[in-house]
Amino acid sequence: MVSSWEEEEIRQHLNEFYRIVNDQLIKYQHPFSGLFPQRPETSPLNCVAHVRDNVYCATAIWALHRAFQRLGDDSGQSYELRQSAVKCMRAILLGWMRQADRLENFKMTQNLETCLYTRLDYETGTPVDDTGYRHLQMDCVGLYVLQLAQMILSGLQIIHTKVEAAFVQNLIFYIERAYRIPDYGMWERGSKQNRDITELHASSIGMAKAALESMSGFNIFGSEGDHTTVMFADIDAHSRNSSILSTLLPRESASKGTDAALIPTISWPAFAIHTSSIRHATMDRVEILKGNYGYKRFTRDGYATVLESSDFYSQGELGKFRGIENEWPMFFAYQVIAAYFDKEMEKAEQFGENLEQLLVHPVSEKYPWLPKYYFVPEGSLAAEREKPGSQIRRSNFKLRTDPRFLWGQSVYLISQMLLKNVLTIHDLDPLERHCPADTRPMSLLSRYSTITSRPSTMCVQMILLAESTRLQQILATYGIQTQTPVEIEPLKLWPPGTLVKASAFMGFNRRLGLKGRPPRPLGCLGASKYYRVSGSTVLVFPHLFEDQSFYFSYDIKALIEEVKNDLIFLSKWWRMKGRPNYCFLVKEDMIIGHGREQLIRFLVSLQSNYVDGVRIVLGRAQNFVATGCIDHLDFFPDWAANSEEFEGLKQLYGGRSFRSLTDLPRVLDDEDLDALLPAPLVIAIADATNRRHFKKMSDSDIVNFVLHDGNRQELWPYKPPDPPKGKENVFTTPIALRAIDYAQEAAALHELMHRHGLDYALQPNGDPCNVRDFFSSLSRRAGINQICFNRIGLAFYAKASCEASDTKDN
Repeated sequence: MVSSWEEEEIRQHLNEFYRIVNDQLIKYQHPFSGLFPQRPETSPLNCVAHVRDNVYCATAIWALHRAFQRLGDDSGQSYELRQSAVKCMRAILLGWMRQADRLENFKMTQNLETCLYTRLDYETGTPVDDTGYRHLQMDCVGLYVLQLAQMILSGLQIIHTKVEAAFVQNLIFYIERAYRIPDYGMWERGSKQNRDITELHASSIGMAKAALESMSGFNIFGSEGDHTTVMFADIDAHSRNSSILSTLLPRESASKGTDAALIPTISWPAFAIHTSSIRHATMDRVEILKGNYGYKRFTRDGYATVLESSDFYSQGELGKFRGIENEWPMFFAYQVIAAYFDKEMEKAEQFGENLEQLLVHPVSEKYPWLPKYYFVPEGSLAAEREKPGSQIRRSNFKLRTDPRFLWGQSVYLISQMLLKNVLTIHDLDPLERHCPADTRPMSLLSRYSTITSRPSTMCVQMILLAESTRLQQILATYGIQTQTPVEIEPLKLWPPGTLVKASAFMGFNRRLGLKGRPPRPLGCLGASKYYRVSGSTVLVFPHLFEDQSFYFSYDIKALIEEVKNDLIFLSKWWRMKGRPNYCFLVKEDMIIGHGREQLIRFLVSLQSNYVDGVRIVLGRAQNFVATGCIDHLDFFPDWAANSEEFEGLKQLYGGRSFRSLTDLPRVLDDEDLDALLPAPLVIAIADATNRRHFKKMSDSDIVNFVLHDGNRQELWPYKPPDPPKGKENVFTTPIALRAIDYAQEAAALHELMHRHGLDYALQPNGDPCNVRDFFSSLSRRAGINQICFNRIGLAFYAKASCEASDTKDN
């Protein structure tokens, strides 16, 4: 509780800040577009608005509105501030929505030519198509998405329609792969050398990571929204961003050992990392950039120094900027805010005093301004290099070129609101991002799976599934209890590819030309959740067990190692409510081929409840629903739920006849069980898979070759490379003949795919069967024993699929 005189003092401060914000920010907001200019002194006809500057301006205005709101002030001042912030955020949104085609292209290509423009026309809000400007700045999009969530949670209604909601979901897709997209970073320069070279930036990845966490399970309509306006963030994309960020820090990038851009990344507004050791190491390294007038952006930064003569630097030019880099007082304001969140009041006061000494009061202005930077005058360069910090610097106001810096002024005003006690850290951070993830309001209240902290006690729920009843009975003789797809009902069992297809409805909007979530493979974390889809509960097995995606399901030793790696990965990176599931799908082919004894031993060992130090618990799929993580895919349309492709994996009823492992020798020849292909045969197989052998054949001849049941050498005799001396029979053994036959079939299918695509029908008058189906059948037949060929064949099939996908996109 505050006393009446304290409340009156706060009210006086609020009124003073209202006048300052009006004079220094709102008066520059365009009455039509709602945007703030990057250079307020420039004529509106030639003025641009940068998204990053505008987000910070809107944040400062919104922060003052929050201060009025906390005091219970319902005057027109509070409403005006709120609507000013809303207008700016909507202006950015509408400017980007005009670029929906670029966003859609960027989701698939992630290159410089298709990224969103970060500069908009100040008067109209339309994108500024400046080919010479470096628009690829992932931190900029991440900052907007993050602050959008903060403002909506505080009660602002920024998103008005479901079309806009779909666009925001696509912005999330845009930043999901920040961990693998080299960009130009916060300073729009890329590498330190300033030679138009992009690189991975920790600040960009950190801002994207913070945005993903903020939007996971977030309703973009706020309290007025329903299940159709909930945002989704890929947990696997988040884990990759988190992993790469932790690896990069305390560095900013390959060329920058540290950067002042890490201050807003580690502290407000992103709070991208909560590991204390990494956080402290990063902030300690940033301190080498601190000077008397602010922080240098990074070492040997030539921006706006008296020696900088061009927009791009030549080889070796960086050296002349050493020791004379400009210092930016804006980062003292960031440090004030960071100190308040860390509850270090003395540190905040000290930085506040430093800021007071750096203010400039132009004659034409009512209130003081914080300069953009302080530079070393030309006559003081040598002395400054000899004794850093000894020379008096001059502010950019002395240059009379774009002196007013709205981004820095906005951060300064927020810091002053904190110092004057009119604003609290909770007003500035409604999402509670400065707190541990598991205590944030979204984590505690959301019905949807939100990104949270790592559980204190990690346990993976392991579900063993057998693809047929007879396989289940064989495994039971070894004490291995499994379920079949029928026994897990009413749950459905989906391959990961089916969930990827279902996710395409997420963010889909025909009016904007947005195709929804890109067909990115489902990761290990995404496959460890239950999904509620149109009234059904869906269980997903990992990508590892999908026939068309991986040959590991036939290479038992590699399969077991990958399962162990998956479990270790889950125990390290799981950040959701509830326990993760791991669905081990045992197939009949696994116990027919080489390595079945290893598989049986591994499955029996799971009963110890530990795998390489990871605690697991075995059980039935239905029993784990209560303790697992459930995601609600409410965007999935009901009409699609009845489609055949979303029915899920069916139980295997046909197939080979065997009752126990002792019957296996009758299924396959003993020679095949432990087949190891010699090197000359592997070379011959690789040669036989080349489609050049079928280029001159007609479609009908190739189809006849593929469908032929007898000796294919009669239709097309293949001559393998000459065998090594003394190994003339290497190509005449039964296994060699079969392997080469498989390779020829793969080459023929590849040629058909190249001509007509994977959906080309080979039996138009009989049972429907296309090239894709034949590839799948070939993979299964070859994979049982001939692992070497299967690796070649499936790599070949993946290449064929990619080519088909590229052709379709183009």
